[in-house]
Amino acid sequence: RIALVEELHNPPMGFVENWLQSAGWEKFKEVPSLVPRNAVLGINDGIHMKAMLFNDEIFAGYDRLVYIDSDAWVRSSKIADLLDPSILSSMPIAMTYDWNDPKMFNTGVMVYRPNKAMFHEVFGMVMAGWDHDQPSINAAYEGQIATLDPVFNVHGPAVSSGNATAEDAVIVHFTGQVPSKGMFADADHLRSMRFGGGADASYGLVGAGCLYTEYFRWMASEHCQQVVSHLLRSELNKALSDVE
Repeated sequence: RIALVEELHNPPMGFVENWLQSAGWEKFKEVPSLVPRNAVLGINDGIHMKAMLFNDEIFAGYDRLVYIDSDAWVRSSKIADLLDPSILSSMPIAMTYDWNDPKMFNTGVMVYRPNKAMFHEVFGMVMAGWDHDQPSINAAYEGQIATLDPVFNVHGPAVSSGNATAEDAVIVHFTGQVPSKGMFADADHLRSMRFGGGADASYGLVGAGCLYTEYFRWMASEHCQQVVSHLLRSELNKALSDVE
């Protein structure tokens, strides 16, 4: 397992890598902070570094990679199905549709081959634009994208629209504003999640409250309590104690 880590002064990189290692990450790829000249500051901070995923020099020795956003939860061992070489038998990249904007593919989960030419194309678009990474990746790979089963990126209205079921979800992607993310450290939000709430009504995983409850219970488990941040652990315990 490889963590793509943006180089920041605070917290120190050594601290970040030690913490991730304790949670099971095995390798780390540090990349510089990328801020496009025209980027809207705040809402997309840190997301532009995803352009570096396609740099074959960073991932030398890897023919295929499975990328998962940090606001996603691997819920099932069926994630191993994404290692099937046939997924990229005819296309260089595979994604699910973005159920918030079905004209596009969602870049929260990608199976792809690192490629120097595509890296330069994606990087150039990202750094010349103002939006997040998804429009640039979709544009660079237009006509070359294989479609993954929706269960590998259950997000937005995927469940409420009938394109996926909560029961079959392999990867749960907590799309939406940061305060509605499944791992957002706030006792009120976590308490809402415990009882099936917490989703961003506009862009979040709606109609799947059972997954928010399941994720809360997973984070509150003894195992996870050992590896989540001190702040998240504190807020989880508040959410638990307030109703017990």
